[in-house]
Amino acid sequence: MARNKLVVGLGAAGIFLMVLGLATMLQEKQKDQVVVSNQAELPQGQVRQIVVDVGGAVVKPGVYQLNEGARVAEAVALAGGLTAEADTAWISRVLNQAEVVKDGQKIYLPLAGQETSQVLGQSDEVTGGTGGGLVNVNSASLSQLDSLWGIGAVRAEAIVANRPYASLEELVSKAKLPQDVIEKNEGKISVY
Repeated sequence: MARNKLVVGLGAAGIFLMVLGLATMLQEKQKDQVVVSNQAELPQGQVRQIVVDVGGAVVKPGVYQLNEGARVAEAVALAGGLTAEADTAWISRVLNQAEVVKDGQKIYLPLAGQETSQVLGQSDEVTGGTGGGLVNVNSASLSQLDSLWGIGAVRAEAIVANRPYASLEELVSKAKLPQDVIEKNEGKISVY
């Protein structure tokens, strides 16, 4: 009988230790899962990388990796800078080299004398024109801007007065256009 009590006692102690071990393992596994989910965040001091496509009148057109927060000027410099054939007048008038580049962005620098439609990549899109193409807010006339939904003479003048724009979002911040005007004209306006 004493022997049975000893066996039962040892069995109970074994079960207790096994349950305790399983509980400890589960807690460790949960800690590991928390660590794994935190590994998706970058360690302090590291910067995310983005990729941009730089083409046109640059020495080495191609796809380049930059730190998140990099500027257009940095992307152009990585591509070897401008060639002698670059349309520097267009670049200084339209391209905002201080703009923060976005992952997957295409940066195209035109050659001198190149048609604007070639810069945009589609033959029916004419910078500053309307004929079925996009209206470029950086070069369109007051009457071309006035022809857009929600943009009258006053808003057209505000757009012209605050040029150049690097993105359509700048129409909200610089020209004080309401967001719904931008949305209603989506697919009709561009900054290039």
